[in-house]
Amino acid sequence: MEGKLNHITLNEQDNGEKLCERHKTIVNSMAEEVLGIMKLVNKGTWVDGESQASTDDKNKAYRKIQQGYGTRSLIEEYKDKRRKEKTIHRRKKKEWIIMELENMELLWKKHECTKFLQGN
Repeated sequence: MEGKLNHITLNEQDNGEKLCERHKTIVNSMAEEVLGIMKLVNKGTWVDGESQASTDDKNKAYRKIQQGYGTRSLIEEYKDKRRKEKTIHRRKKKEWIIMELENMELLWKKHECTKFLQGN
């Protein structure tokens, strides 16, 4: 890396941005050579069919209110659906976090540090 950095010649026309860009490309290319390219893994989320359905129901109720028919019954219906959606989301997210922590704990106990640190 030092060899590549030493080969950079400074011209009077080069400004700081060009110099920084050159350094950036050299550092990135060296990092790819040494470390390789890491792929991002989608681990999934806590959102499933039930939580998505509750969100859709709540959104439909909200659209009715927005259309100008903001009667008390529609507002109460929306509030009820929103409350149900939030409880479902809290429950699903809590279950997902607990499951993820249990998986991480198992990996830690098996001394599989790489998988533990990657979050698999």
